[in-house]
Amino acid sequence: MEPPIGVQKLIEQVQLLLAENAALQDRLTVLPVLEAENAALNARVGELERRLGLNSSDSGRPPSSDGLKTPPRTKSLQEPSGKKTGGQKDHRGETRLSKYR
Repeated sequence: MEPPIGVQKLIEQVQLLLAENAALQDRLTVLPVLEAENAALNARVGELERRLGLNSSDSGRPPSSDGLKTPPRTKSLQEPSGKKTGGQKDHRGETRLSKYR
């Protein structure tokens, strides 16, 4: 005897859910392996980023290994005084050439 149509649909849905559940259970067995691999890769990326940020001033590397991305030099911390540059007014000045003429 054949079950009624409504019951048959329920049986098919249960079978689909059981198959889907089995597929998810298979994926769950792989999950710890993937998590461990992900942690190892994150550690490796962190180490590579740390090494990429090093230059000759904060590691034992020679300055020639910095390449074209040398760090900018710090400018003088001394504030300008506002005075004009050069000697005093009306002072002729001397050079080595004028001294021996």
